[in-house]
Amino acid sequence: MDSSSLLTLRIFKAFASPSTAEWTFLAHAPDMIGGIDTTLVEQLVAHHMKMIPTLKLFSGSSHIDLIRKIVAQFHADKGTLLFGTDTGFLTDYDVTEEYHQLALTGLSFHDVLAML
Repeated sequence: MDSSSLLTLRIFKAFASPSTAEWTFLAHAPDMIGGIDTTLVEQLVAHHMKMIPTLKLFSGSSHIDLIRKIVAQFHADKGTLLFGTDTGFLTDYDVTEEYHQLALTGLSFHDVLAML
């Protein structure tokens, strides 16, 4: 990865494991979409990144459709998605909106079950 890609990874709140040569981190979907392109998403999947979309967190964003598109590409590229909601940061504990956003992303019922 070049230095601009590494800077973009900060958007994903990424952390590398010092004990391995592989990238082994969890991240939220990006809330700032500048610099996130097809190539970067492919690189993240190639480095075995796991993403927790937490789309409810961004559901009020004016660019939620683009955030969902990134999550959809990550999934289509065979990236591992994990379910999470940022409960604790968000004071609303209802996960209905998260399921709704995942469905709008194009994930099936079975895809969402696999995230749990």
